[in-house]
Amino acid sequence: MRATILGCVAGLLLWSTACAQQVEFPLDYYSFEEIAQRMSVGGRRVDCARELRQRLAIIHIKPRSWQQVREILESALDIRLRRISESEDRWMLERNPEVARQERRWRERLAAFLEKQCDRDIRLLRQMLDKNTPVDELVRTLMEEHAQGDIQEDLPREALEKYIRQVIQAFREMPVDLALREWRAFKRLERELSEW
Repeated sequence: MRATILGCVAGLLLWSTACAQQVEFPLDYYSFEEIAQRMSVGGRRVDCARELRQRLAIIHIKPRSWQQVREILESALDIRLRRISESEDRWMLERNPEVARQERRWRERLAAFLEKQCDRDIRLLRQMLDKNTPVDELVRTLMEEHAQGDIQEDLPREALEKYIRQVIQAFREMPVDLALREWRAFKRLERELSEW
């Protein structure tokens, strides 16, 4: 009898411990600090990394075990919960380092691409302003860039060539050089271009 009672008490304790460690996220916006607070159950303490404190996520997770919720959050939000202290059962909610590295690589590639585009645009602008650069040569260059997909215009070839010649002529007739040095002249040029 005594063993049965002890078994029931132990079962109730295990059941209540398992229930106490369940975590849920009713559908709502949660800051990552709030996520860390909700994950701080069952004696665990979860801190939020500084770089995530100003971020939000929309989450809806029905009651599940802490480990299941951890796996869902890590997978869905590209984060990780890393244990930082065994004795105090402390955890850190932080960005997944592999995802952070990949994003950094993407940003570097985007920056390099934009820098290359900017250099190309400045080079073309200088050629358009330079009256010593033959118009036919400049038109040929711009048509080649269009063929490579660098210039987006949905015009037939002859119309595009005519359009490019008009733009070059406008750049050479309008005070673009002055506008690049003086703000008022730039505003005047902008007005003239919109009227043109």
